Amino acid sequence: MKYKLKKLHSTICTLLISSVLPLTACNSGGGINTRQNNSNSSTLLKVETDAEKKSRCAKQAAPEVDWHECNKSGANLTGANLTGANLEKTKLYNTNLNGTIFKMANLKRANLNLSNLTNANFESANASSATFINASVNNTNFEKAKLYNTNFEGAYFLSGNFKNANLKEIKLKNVVFSPEIVQKNANLAKILLAVKDVYLTPLKQMSDTLKAYTTDNFSNDMYSFSVPFLYGNDELTLPASTGWIGKLKSQYAFGYNAPYIQTYSPSPRAFLSPLIIKLGCKAKDLFLVLQPVTSKVDTKESKATQKNKGINVIVKYHSLYSDGINYNGYDKNPPTVNFTLKAIDNVSYDDIQQIVIRPHDGVWSGADNNEHLQTAFLDYKPHIITTQMDDINLEHSIYSVNALITNKHITEISKILDNLPPEERTLQNFKNIIKTNDGLLMINKALETYGELVASQCNYKLWSTVPAGE
Repeated sequence: MKYKLKKLHSTICTLLISSVLPLTACNSGGGINTRQNNSNSSTLLKVETDAEKKSRCAKQAAPEVDWHECNKSGANLTGANLTGANLEKTKLYNTNLNGTIFKMANLKRANLNLSNLTNANFESANASSATFINASVNNTNFEKAKLYNTNFEGAYFLSGNFKNANLKEIKLKNVVFSPEIVQKNANLAKILLAVKDVYLTPLKQMSDTLKAYTTDNFSNDMYSFSVPFLYGNDELTLPASTGWIGKLKSQYAFGYNAPYIQTYSPSPRAFLSPLIIKLGCKAKDLFLVLQPVTSKVDTKESKATQKNKGINVIVKYHSLYSDGINYNGYDKNPPTVNFTLKAIDNVSYDDIQQIVIRPHDGVWSGADNNEHLQTAFLDYKPHIITTQMDDINLEHSIYSVNALITNKHITEISKILDNLPPEERTLQNFKNIIKTNDGLLMINKALETYGELVASQCNYKLWSTVPAGE
């Protein structure tokens, strides 16, 4: 019986040693020694109170700070030095960690979901079983970091260093990686080749070179100016050559498939867009559409309806669901999507409404209307309009910056692009030229707005701050 008690004491002691008691707490006979042999033993036995934890978590960011199990979600820790810090189980959800130093820090089981990790340094840090879900990783250093069983699902990796990092059982579902990060990290690339649902480019491969589309099919008396070509990048698609023919056998000819702001019965002139750009990342497409300011003649409505009455205005997405011949069943089973007017010029709205997409014949019918959009579109003046459409069924979103521009804008834009040699006809070169043209300040503003959209949705810097060639 005495032997069994000693064995039981030994077992209990072993369990306690692994949790809170110091090694000296067990005597050689297998019993528990309650004497305080040193100052550490009292510390180990002490249970932290709520007040003490609150005080500890309130400490300023500093090397070796103890923030374990603290909640720092949403904080701005830009440039903070957390070298050697204890951040085990710390919540850093949706936190700005731009340039934050985590060298040799303990980040085991920490939550860094949705955080901005641009320029952050995790060299030799232990982030085993931590979560980086949907985090933004750009120029981030993970050299020699322990990333065992770390979850990066949905994260964006534009550039970074994973040299000698422990990537065993790392989770990479639905992540976005740039070619650069794959090329410079052989250990990571090997894992990526075996993982499904991985995108190898942060943007659906975009060619910076702008291609020309002839406007021969626009040649009619409706146009008061001559534009020989429409320009766009390689991501854009064209409608079927015999598509969008209405019941009266008339065709609504236009350049590229894109989201256009339109009335219920639009003029074909509304599609004469000198420049359209399409980029994308993951389940998002981002458009820049330079389209003509409409006129009272273009709306083809009676004088009684000219004062913003009876003329419905909305962004039409029909050409993104059909080529004008094959309606893919959407003409009979039209999808209902969520439409959001984000901003007009410098005024934010965030108006959300449901609209129906019903592609059929040349009119692209649909009686949906947004009052703010209607007011701006029918004042016949230039505007920059940002919108968002979410198709829940397809799990896909379309963002658009539509600039309503004048005939003079269109002529100037076309002249610039026509005169550029094909090998120099790039989006960046175009922007470098127009930003010095006082007559095209609005176009430059539209490009800047589009750049901000790409940065916010795809974590990608579209515009170089240094002009090409310098």
